[in-house]
Amino acid sequence: MKSNLPFLLRFYLVAALLTGFSSIVSAQTIKGSVTDVKSGDILIGATVYIQKGDFQQSTTVKLDGIYIFKNIQAGVYKLQVKYIGYNTTKGYDVEAANGGTAILNVAMVSKATALTEVTITEHVATKQTLRLATMKKMPITH
Repeated sequence: MKSNLPFLLRFYLVAALLTGFSSIVSAQTIKGSVTDVKSGDILIGATVYIQKGDFQQSTTVKLDGIYIFKNIQAGVYKLQVKYIGYNTTKGYDVEAANGGTAILNVAMVSKATALTEVTITEHVATKQTLRLATMKKMPITH
């Protein structure tokens, strides 16, 4: 009787290669930029979060002004951005389609408020000089 081991080994090897290849071909990407809503300046270092069910991932805006999530599963993700000194964004729905790239550019609003009035108060310590004649007249207590 002839062994089926070489056939089964080849079958599993081919199946594994095809499975790996299909996951590479259908890799999805979400990317975009994060800027200040008024000035348009890139907010380098802003943290971008995505979530779909139990899956969560984060990245930061790089020096080129872009954030990117590579090789994620297809589906709809909630995307949120946080940056010090800015209001956290609402959760945006972003769909990562099979083999595609979803682009979402986000403009953030600063938390800074303008001052209308500044009050400066100064307290001065007073120094009193006593003359020797006045000191001699003061009672001494024990």
